[in-house]
Amino acid sequence: MKKVLADLNIDVDRLPLGKLQRDQITKCYKILLQIQKILLSGDKNKEKFISSLSNDFYSIIPHNYGIKKPVNIDHLLRIKDKIKVLETVSAI
Repeated sequence: MKKVLADLNIDVDRLPLGKLQRDQITKCYKILLQIQKILLSGDKNKEKFISSLSNDFYSIIPHNYGIKKPVNIDHLLRIKDKIKVLETVSAI
């Protein structure tokens, strides 16, 4: 299971298995829905909001990108990938 999470860039050292609460997962779903709404709205200031919401997402579910900065969740395909992460984590 740790390998699967590591493949999804989840930081298993900062987020031990079983430590994630259902309300945290729900909060992340809501963040992703907000990002999706912003992307579909065509808001001119969307980058600022998306960056902030992405940081909120990554603070709830720590990811491990090594020395790279986590990418903003600024595309519908990235939202789909993060939903897959949430589904995987919630199944644990």
